[in-house]
Amino acid sequence: IAAAGVFNLSIPYNALRRHAGLYLPEIESPRADIHRTIETFVEWRHQGTNLQAWYLRARHPLVARLLCRAIDPIEGDVPFRPILGILSELTTKPDDMWFAETLVFRIGRNFRSGSPAFSLESDTPVQRASREIFEAIPSQVKDVSRPISHHEARYHIHVIHACLEGLDNERSTTLSRNQIQGILDEEVLRSGEWLERALKIRGSLEPESNICNTYARLKFAYANS
Repeated sequence: IAAAGVFNLSIPYNALRRHAGLYLPEIESPRADIHRTIETFVEWRHQGTNLQAWYLRARHPLVARLLCRAIDPIEGDVPFRPILGILSELTTKPDDMWFAETLVFRIGRNFRSGSPAFSLESDTPVQRASREIFEAIPSQVKDVSRPISHHEARYHIHVIHACLEGLDNERSTTLSRNQIQGILDEEVLRSGEWLERALKIRGSLEPESNICNTYARLKFAYANS
């Protein structure tokens, strides 16, 4: 809950219930002596009476970040490992789709042209978190979500920008030009495949023009390499 809270996200209650490693009675029916402590950090939100509309969230992103640092300082500034188990069990139900798509949208803010560059040698915290989050989301969820496929393509395009920077400034990396070119070619192939998958998904609120614009920027960047 704290890790999701860093991204200012609630977690669907049903998604939490599927996670075998969680002992939810500690939150569902807390003992009187710890109830106030839990209520200080975590809140329930609901939009109806059935379980489909119930969510758990940290009360504030700052509270969530402080909790993450207290629970596991090794997680760093972009905590992601605690939510990988939740992501791997997601289904195509509306609550789960909302959670996955909103998470990748928040992560995707780091893939803009003015965002800090990725590294070709050792992952940056955002780079590692993004890759593992995308890898954890089940294929059946990606197959019906244009936003997820689109943002996964944008992740690979951000790696492409790191490659182009490496080719332009050899002092920015210890890799050879041939090594960088090999990474570049692979990332262009992967990003193109994800964009094509995104275009094939119908019934999405995300317009096709968004995908086409990303595709055009990809081709332009690769042509200039």
